[in-house]
Amino acid sequence: MSTIELSKPTTEYDTIPQELRDRPQWVVWRRDPDGTKIPMQTNGRKAKVNDPDTWITFGEAVAAADQWQGIGFVITSDDSYCGIDLDNCFDDHGDLREWSQPIVAELVNVGYGEVSPSGRGIKFLTYGDKSDRSGNVKKFGDDKQQIEVYDGTNRKKNVAAHRWWAMTGDVYAGADSIGSGQAAIAKICEEHLMATKRDAAKPTSGKTKASGKFIL
Repeated sequence: MSTIELSKPTTEYDTIPQELRDRPQWVVWRRDPDGTKIPMQTNGRKAKVNDPDTWITFGEAVAAADQWQGIGFVITSDDSYCGIDLDNCFDDHGDLREWSQPIVAELVNVGYGEVSPSGRGIKFLTYGDKSDRSGNVKKFGDDKQQIEVYDGTNRKKNVAAHRWWAMTGDVYAGADSIGSGQAAIAKICEEHLMATKRDAAKPTSGKTKASGKFIL
């Protein structure tokens, strides 16, 4: 079982994998009064996950980071990345909660992992795609204990669903590189995110959209 010191994560952004830093898919972010993270441009306007013109380079994001609450990376349908967010997976002692332990074990050797901005969760980025008809979120308890999985596509509707990802550079348990996590993603989807038999039985129109609405 892993234990961390529950404190504000570090912001040593040079630990972020170079391949992510090389992509001009960055934003800065701030919190709304209700705690919601809002992606922003350095000019003070909101960034949009479906508009690359509102994204910036890694260098630009880091240079402006002190004026905001952090930086973020946009996962798109054109990427080969899948993001797995374990919200509130640490207990008050800094130990992994029971539900998160097998998930972390699947990901820690195949993905880049960071302690989240709250200091209470872990975010992983790995190579792979979600299973068809898999959902995005599975709740495990109170206080927003949950797993969220995104690969830039809404698998139920087969439309683009870009997502931005708050980044800290606070590497978790030596998980400092992005590897092939397809087997881990498939297992996580099968165990936690697949549609119910009732949902799977619903008829579809047979139409496929090349692109559509984007989510944040």
